[in-house]
This record gives sequence, C-alpha cells and structure tokens, in this order.
Amino acid sequence: MMILRKLALTTIFIGAGFAGIAHAGSLGGDASTASDDAVFNGSTQVTNKLSAVSNLVAGNVAHNTIIATGSIGSVDGNAHRYVIRLANGVPQGAGSLYELTGNNNTSNKLKVALNLDVGSDWERINGNGFTKTRNAIKSTNYRINTYEGQYVNADVYTIQSEAYVYNE
Repeated sequence: MMILRKLALTTIFIGAGFAGIAHAGSLGGDASTASDDAVFNGSTQVTNKLSAVSNLVAGNVAHNTIIATGSIGSVDGNAHRYVIRLANGVPQGAGSLYELTGNNNTSNKLKVALNLDVGSDWERINGNGFTKTRNAIKSTNYRINTYEGQYVNADVYTIQSEAYVYNE
C-alpha cells in the first residue's frame, strides 16, 4: 500500500509538472525575422596628379602665370566633395595664397595661388587651410599660378599638393 501511495504521489507531481508546461505561452503565426549588413568601408582613396609647366623663365613674371596644373578625383569614380592645399607652401592669410621657398636659396620666394576649376570655398580643418569644392563632383582640375606680378629668382620651387575627400 505504501508503494502505491508513493507511486500515486509521484504521478501527481509529474502530472503537475507537465500541466505547468502545457499551460505556458505559445507562438502564433509565422516567424518574422530581420537582418542587415553592417559594412565598414575603407576610406575613399583620392587621386591627385600634379605637373609643373616646363621652360619657366626667371625674372619678371606676370600675375596669373600658370606654373603647374593638376587634377583630383577618387579611385571609386563616385562624386565627392574634395579639399586641397599646398602642403609645402607657407599660407598667406586665409585663402588659397601661398609662398614657396627656393630649394637652392631659402631667401628666394615665389608667391602662388591654388585655384580649382569648379566653385570653391576656403575652410580651416585641423589647423590647416584648405580650398574645398562647393559641390560633390567626380573630379576636377586645378592650377597653381603666380599672384601679383613679381620678380622670380632662378631656383627650383617644389610644389606639393595634398588632397582629401571632404566629409561634413
């Protein structure tokens, strides 16, 4: 009889356990799932080409004489806003005016301006002044020309431009 009582109690406890499971919430309808890819892209690679004009002659040089031309764009071929500056020129106030120093004689100076072939503005970014495109474009040309008529001493004046994609 004792065994029957234990068996009956065990059956009741087990049944109560299953009854708890049977009364738990249930899922209704079809599952709805969502997913998307978190994409981490590398930074946009900018192309920057610069060529000095050949056969420049020292002496009196007129205002706006082109001494170098260049182009900027991106490897991906998409439209971007760009910024550019002369990395080795000494800025002459706010704007795209610079003074270059002769490589052979540091007292030789050349005053130049950086001009984009598209609408541009000027902005200080991380302590440096940059000329920036007003709109997103696939590429643009630029030129380095003299500003003010000036006497230029015979020397080598290195022009080094630095371009980036501009992110607001």
